[in-house]
Amino acid sequence: RDDSGLDPVVVVEILSPTTQHIDVFRKFTGYFRNASVMHYLIVNIVDLNVVHHRRTRDGRIESSSHDSGTIALEPPGLTLDLPALFADLSPA
Repeated sequence: RDDSGLDPVVVVEILSPTTQHIDVFRKFTGYFRNASVMHYLIVNIVDLNVVHHRRTRDGRIESSSHDSGTIALEPPGLTLDLPALFADLSPA
């Protein structure tokens, strides 16, 4: 359970070159120890991609990498539009 008393469903990290190892490995394990976490998104604003880790109905964690399109977050019923997310970061 999260120490804040909340039950997060989606966790989003903005990847930093100085904390990349921590974000990718240590935090991954910690977040998925919380049973409420269904999605862990790691946003790379340099390479303009998102790594999506999601908990399946049978409890497995599936991972995928996305640099275009959308990512469905079920639950809670959200869709992340990558072109919109990276619009201000993309080269003109």
